[in-house]
Amino acid sequence: MNYSKVAASVVLTLAMTGMATASESTINITGDNSSGATSQSTLASSEASIVINASESSSVISQTGDDSAVAKIKQYGDDSTASITQTQESSAPNYLKKRKAFIDQTALAGNNDAIIVQETAAGEASIKQRDSTTNALAEIYTSGAGSSNMTIDQASVTGESKAKILNVSDKTYANQNRDTATINQVRGSNLDASIAQTGNENKSKIQQGYVNGLELTDSKATINVVGDKNELSIEQKFGANNMALAEAFGDENTIDTLQHGSQNSLTIDVTGNGNSAGDADFMISQVGSFNSVNASIWGDNNVSVISQVGDNHIANSMIIGSGNTSTITQQ
Repeated sequence: MNYSKVAASVVLTLAMTGMATASESTINITGDNSSGATSQSTLASSEASIVINASESSSVISQTGDDSAVAKIKQYGDDSTASITQTQESSAPNYLKKRKAFIDQTALAGNNDAIIVQETAAGEASIKQRDSTTNALAEIYTSGAGSSNMTIDQASVTGESKAKILNVSDKTYANQNRDTATINQVRGSNLDASIAQTGNENKSKIQQGYVNGLELTDSKATINVVGDKNELSIEQKFGANNMALAEAFGDENTIDTLQHGSQNSLTIDVTGNGNSAGDADFMISQVGSFNSVNASIWGDNNVSVISQVGDNHIANSMIIGSGNTSTITQQ
């Protein structure tokens, strides 16, 4: 195995004098124990790309300025780390609010870590971790006033993997939240997925479980939202000893949860009110045996529906407020 040390660093700085010119940076590295880094600060569109075919490698991209920057990292190897940081002032023109960050890691074995930070008006962030990666870690942190699309996909990942999305929207900008956060985790046990969003009309979705005959076990999914008219969805497929938690603080939020398997637990905690524009609806479904549900609702004009199919279930529904409806069905 080749353990040669290769390091590459590209720094691009473009000052606007009259007319700005687009910037482009590309790094390709083959060889273990390698690193690549790109820094861009421009006033026009910029793009940075790092591709590393090596184990024990690291990749870093940093982009500042008001431009519609794009960052891409691809790593093929074990025990790799990747980081993308993009910053942009919220006062940037709307046509520049299109920042994008992509990290794609593939490994045969070993640990892979990836993090994206977007302190920007809007953007798109995506992390993919595939094959036999063990103990994978993926994190996305975004903030700003525009609409963002955040996705973590841990496919064919085994071991104790973790995915986290934290999005803070500026609610003072009407009709400009509508952010989407999605985590997909398959194949493995001890998976941990969490989404936290602040803002209005956002969507949060976690899917865990069942592929190629492997059951989901000892895993956890958590969604926490603060704001109005948000949509929360958690699905855990075909497994045992899994936990799900959905929390919503605001009005007219929708929660949809589904668990397949035995000895799973689900907790719903909601604070807020519905109105004539649409009540807050909670659909809780469990299919299997020995499952439990705890639903707590604080507010007015809310609807809670719990459905459990199987034997020896436990369902607790606590509602404090006026005009609320709670239904429990056990079969």
